[in-house]
Amino acid sequence: MPFWLLLPLFLLTGCSGSDTDDTDACDDSDSDGVCDADDPCPLDDPDDTDGDTVCDSDDPCPDDNPDDTDGDTVCDSDDPCPDDNPDDTDGDGICDSDDLCPDQHDSNDADGDGVANDCDVCEGGDDQVDTDLDGTPDACDECPISLAYLESWGHTSTHAWLPFNDLVTDASDHGHCTFTVADVLQPFTLTDLETLGADVLLVINPAAGGVEYTGDELAAIESYTLAGHGLYASYALEKSPHDNAVLASLFGVDESYLEDTVVSTSNTAVAVATGHALLTELISPFQWTSWSYTQELSAGWDVAIGSDTVIVAEPDTGPGAWIAYEAGGRRSVWVSTFPGYQATSDSTQVFYNSVVWAAGYQP
Repeated sequence: MPFWLLLPLFLLTGCSGSDTDDTDACDDSDSDGVCDADDPCPLDDPDDTDGDTVCDSDDPCPDDNPDDTDGDTVCDSDDPCPDDNPDDTDGDGICDSDDLCPDQHDSNDADGDGVANDCDVCEGGDDQVDTDLDGTPDACDECPISLAYLESWGHTSTHAWLPFNDLVTDASDHGHCTFTVADVLQPFTLTDLETLGADVLLVINPAAGGVEYTGDELAAIESYTLAGHGLYASYALEKSPHDNAVLASLFGVDESYLEDTVVSTSNTAVAVATGHALLTELISPFQWTSWSYTQELSAGWDVAIGSDTVIVAEPDTGPGAWIAYEAGGRRSVWVSTFPGYQATSDSTQVFYNSVVWAAGYQP
């Protein structure tokens, strides 16, 4: 037969290569448009679904690459636990790699924290809450906190109206953390603060207490805080004639809003940031102070604070705020009134929560 008569039939097949069957233009067993002689997988269309270089007809797991990650002879796409062999040792329906206690059924959990008894680090507490990431759950973490009382109201931490003495002796009524307090008298330097190495600096009503820090002392406080240490302040940073307003920025507050006086406010506060850790053990409304005055601002606290600062609570009537700042790996807390003055149970809890949170722990 002349070649020109065969050409249309050849074009219709779409195949090239040698033909082992003289009834067709070429053999294409899988009908993929490629002649068997040129097809790397002549029995497969598509040739290699999962792209693992094994033809589908020869691939025990044609939809998986890799085929069987954990080597349990079950293709990954069919394996409920593709990373585990065995899949679920304790039979609790949780793959071993996702199971907090793979060798004991999770139903054996006396304290209900989602961790079976055999693997429970903190019996009676929630193993999955570890705020400071030290491997010890908060409920069993003694969290020893060192405080540095910078000379301010009362000059030292031993003033009878301050709650430090009670908390240092026994803080168990307010939480699980323990405290030590060291006094830092003027003049002090950054080296003094670094040598002491306190977790949290305390600035307790300095301006109304008749204390104004020098420029070097203010710089030392700022440098120490920016290095990642906690900071707590209460009441007046600025009150004529004493001016420590530059410290306001460490709490995310624009110092230009601080007035050089104080104004009256309510002893009762209400929660604003519901659910914030600083409100632990406090039921709104609560008595945040026995001293009904607050640092005055020229505008509302919501105007004066930046985006990294939240108002945790505010008085039910009148000005003032309990604010929390967190950014750059550090925390600071300012209570604009004076919870340490003739402290009540609530106001002591306000102080306790503030310094614990500023130190990086969960109150």
